[in-house]
Amino acid sequence: DMIEMPSGARIILLSEGRLLNLGNATGHPSFVMSASFTNQVL
Repeated sequence: DMIEMPSGARIILLSEGRLLNLGNATGHPSFVMSASFTNQVL
């Protein structure tokens, strides 16, 4: 989506404002992401 501000500036909104790799089909599932981050912390 492209949003035009009153000043004329335009913003391109990707993935309906969600996190890209979680919102799109090609991203990682949230469980895989949380598991990998947990392993890095430990």
